Amino acid sequence: MHPTSLNTRLTCAALALAVLACRSTDGTPSVDPARRAGAAVPGSARAAAEVVPTREFEVRGDRAFLGGQQVELWGLRCGNALYSQTVTERHVRALDNLVRHGINLIGVYVQGSNGGWPNADAGLNGYARSGALKPDVAQRLEWLIREADARGMVVQVGLFSPRKDQELDGEPAVRRAIEETARFLVERGLRNVFVDLVHEFDHDRVDLEVFREPEGPSKKSRLAALFCAVAPGIEVGVCPYEKSPTTDAFPGMDVRIIQKSMAIPTSGFVVNVESQKVDAYENEGVFSDGDKDWIFADCERYQRAPNAALMFHAAYVMGIGGSSGSGPHPELGGQGTSPSDRGVRFYHEWVRDHVGRWEYPRHVPAPADAPAPAHRPTREFEVRDGLPHLGGEPVQLFGLRCNNALLSPAVTERLINNLDNMAAHGINLIGISLHGTNGGFPSVDAGPNAFTPDGRLIGGFKTRLEAVVRAADARGMVVCIGVLMPRKDEYLRDEAAVRRAIEETAAFLEARGLRNVLVNLMQEFNHPTRIDHEILREPNGAQKKAQMAQWFKAQAPAIEVGIVSNHLTGSAIDFPGCDVQMLHESVAWPEAGFVLNTESPDEEISGNEGVFHRYERARLEAGWRKFLGAPRAAMLFRSPYVEDVRGQAATGPNLEMGGGGTGESDRGIRFYYVWVRQNLGRWEYPRHVREGPPRAP
Repeated sequence: MHPTSLNTRLTCAALALAVLACRSTDGTPSVDPARRAGAAVPGSARAAAEVVPTREFEVRGDRAFLGGQQVELWGLRCGNALYSQTVTERHVRALDNLVRHGINLIGVYVQGSNGGWPNADAGLNGYARSGALKPDVAQRLEWLIREADARGMVVQVGLFSPRKDQELDGEPAVRRAIEETARFLVERGLRNVFVDLVHEFDHDRVDLEVFREPEGPSKKSRLAALFCAVAPGIEVGVCPYEKSPTTDAFPGMDVRIIQKSMAIPTSGFVVNVESQKVDAYENEGVFSDGDKDWIFADCERYQRAPNAALMFHAAYVMGIGGSSGSGPHPELGGQGTSPSDRGVRFYHEWVRDHVGRWEYPRHVPAPADAPAPAHRPTREFEVRDGLPHLGGEPVQLFGLRCNNALLSPAVTERLINNLDNMAAHGINLIGISLHGTNGGFPSVDAGPNAFTPDGRLIGGFKTRLEAVVRAADARGMVVCIGVLMPRKDEYLRDEAAVRRAIEETAAFLEARGLRNVLVNLMQEFNHPTRIDHEILREPNGAQKKAQMAQWFKAQAPAIEVGIVSNHLTGSAIDFPGCDVQMLHESVAWPEAGFVLNTESPDEEISGNEGVFHRYERARLEAGWRKFLGAPRAAMLFRSPYVEDVRGQAATGPNLEMGGGGTGESDRGIRFYYVWVRQNLGRWEYPRHVREGPPRAP
C-alpha cells in the first residue's frame, strides 16, 4: 500500500470499529480457530513462513502499480472462472495466450456471474449460506491468482453478485463472507489483486438491503470497512448498477469501478469491470461488423484515458454451456463471423496490435501472428518391426482420446493449451477425429463433421487439424487422426464421397508435411446399426478395407493406417495394406504387429461425466497396466468427461485433467494423468523421464 493511501485506510479502520460495535451477528465467529490458524483453508497448512507473497497491486493517485512498477491494464472479464476445477484449469492454461496478446488483467467472481444460455443462474456460489468461503473455491482462486502473478498479471476478485446474494443468510453472512475472503487473501499473500465488493450495487435483482439504495455511500463504506479492517493493503471498490442513480465513489474507496457504457471519471484510477456486451448469450461469440466497430471504438475510448482500464465482456467468455455447448471460453477462439467461427480473437488482436504483448512491467510491440512455413515437415511416425518410432527414435506411447477436439476454434485451442500439461504427465499420444465421435449427453450427435456431402475437407477443419498436429510435434507427440465414424457416414452422399473424404485427408497431410500421425480410416467398421454405406460394412470386409487403404496410400504412401472393426461383429482387425493393428474396447490383441486400442472401455457414464467409483478406477488401472510392459501396444484412454459436448456440467469437451473424479463437484480424470506420470514419467521426446519409483495415485 502506497503511503498516499494511509489516510483512507485509517478511515476504514475507524469505520470498521464502529461497524463491529453496532452490527449484530448470529453468534458464530466469522472465522473459526482452526481456520484462523491456517488449517481450514486449502493449502494453508503450510507454515506461514512458506507462503510466498505475490507482487502487490496498488493505486497511487490515479495510476495502477504492480510490484512497484506503473502498469497499463487491459483486461478480460472471466466471471465464471471458478465454476469448477476444470474451468479454473481452463483459464490457467489460457493465460499464456492472453499475455501474448497484451491482456494482463482478468476478473473473477466468488459468486459467479450470469451463466448465460440456457441457465442464467448456472454460475457457482463460492460461499455457504453462512457466508463461509468454500475451501475448494478458495483453492482454485489461489491457483488462478498465483498463475496470473507468475505472468505479471492482476486479478480483480469480485465477491457478491445480484444473482446470488439471496443465497446468503442475511447481513451476518455478508460480513462473514467479506472477512473470510479478506483474511484468505492476506494469509495466503495474494496481493496482485483488487476487490469488487458488490457487483451491480442497487440492481433490481438485489435482495439484501445492504446492497441497495437508499444510503448507498454509507452502506458501501461499511462493507469496505469490514474488508480493510482485515486486509488493509488490498484496494477495494464497488461497482454500481449502470441504470441506478447510485455512484461509484464512496468514503473508503480505492478503485473507481464502473460498468458498461458509463462515462469514465476524470479523477482517480478507474476500472470498467464489464464492458457493454454485444454478443447474445443465445448465440455467443458471433459479432457483426458493426458490433466490432463499436467494440473497437470503446477500446479507443479507454486507450485515450490514462487513468482507466477496461475488462472486455462477452457472452462467449462468460456463458456456461451456451449455444456451442462448450463454454465458458477463456480461449480466443475464432473471429466471431458466424456460428462456425465463434470467438473474440478480434479483441485480443486489437490489444496486441494497438498496445502490444505483455512482458511485465510493460507492453512491448508485437508483430501479428505469422503463418507456419508451408510444407515444413514434422517428425515422422512409423512402425518398424512391430514397434512405434517417431523421428527415427523408438517411443512408448500412452494416449488420450480427444475425438471432438476439432469441434470449433475454441475447443481446438483448448486442446493445444493443454498439451504441455499432458506431456508433463507422460501423455504423448492424442486422438482426434474429422467426424468427431459420440457427443454424449444431451446429444449423441453433437460432434463435428469436417466434410461436405461430396467429401471435400472443409477449410476451417484443415486449419484446426494442422494446428493440433504441429503443436503436438513441437512437444514430440503423436496424433491419431480418425477419418470416418458410424455416426456421421450418412452425411457423405455416396461411396464416391467416402473415397473423396479419404483422399482429401491424405492429400492434405502429405502436402502440409504432417507426418507425426497415424490414421484410423474408419472407427467401428461394420457397426451393427449405424452404418449407411456398403463399403463400411461386411461382407467382403478385407477387400473393402484394403480398397480404402489404397485410396489413402495413393496420396500419402508413407503414413501408417489402420481400421477399427466394431467389437461385437467379428470383422477382422488385419487386412491387406494395414500398418497398425487397430481395435477398441476389450478386444484381444493380435499376436504380431503394432497394436493401438483407439477407445478403451468406458467406466463413467455420459450424463454424469468425470465421476468414478473406486471399483471403476480399479478396473481402469488394471487395463492400463497391460500396456506398461508392452512396447508394441498403445492405448487412447476414452472418457465421456473428455469427449462429451456440453455434458452434465455444461462445459465439455473438457480437455483439462480436472478434478479427481470423486463426485459431481470433483469431475475429472486427474487420476489418469497422475498414474501415467508415476508409472512412466513425464514425456521429454524421445523418452519418458522417471522422477521416482511407480506408486499408486
